[in-house]
Amino acid sequence: MRSIKLMGIAGATALAFSAFVGVSSAAAVSWSPQNTVEQATAASNVVLTDNKGNTVTCTSLTNGSNNSYVKAPVNGNAAVAGTVNSSGSAAPPQFGGCSSNLGSASVSASGQWLFTATSTTSVDASNASSKAVIAGGACTITISNASAPGNSWSNSTHRLTLNTNDTFPISESGFLCDGATSAHESGTLQLPSAVTIG
Repeated sequence: MRSIKLMGIAGATALAFSAFVGVSSAAAVSWSPQNTVEQATAASNVVLTDNKGNTVTCTSLTNGSNNSYVKAPVNGNAAVAGTVNSSGSAAPPQFGGCSSNLGSASVSASGQWLFTATSTTSVDASNASSKAVIAGGACTITISNASAPGNSWSNSTHRLTLNTNDTFPISESGFLCDGATSAHESGTLQLPSAVTIG
């Protein structure tokens, strides 16, 4: 009887594992197209709001003659798209038309930002680093390797809507700073009609 019970437990465990593998495989998604440089633009303002209520707003994903682009896969993972330059090499996104409620602002990003598709409607952002210089340096806000999961993707509009409910840590320096320690972003990014998650 003992051996039958153990066999039953083992069988149930194997069945559960098989079901999990099946669900995981079925849930695997990827960006399309692959190995193609696609320009990203701002469908609405991209706004950083800190936990004290102050904001940095950028109206564009273009800085001068430099545009923002993305390409998948990253490191062979078809579910991950990363920011690149026009040649397809890893590069940070660009931000333009920036301002703050505390004064003028400029935003410079660093590193390759990553966008991991977790379903056909959800994307996790990670590896996001940037610096916002406000009022000529009276306050500088730094974001280091931030992650922002659960952003909404639409295959019909080809837009990524940032998750306003997710917060990430920030650091500040300068006499005009408000002592904020975290922030969230809002806004919508537009990709070309060819870009989908499937």
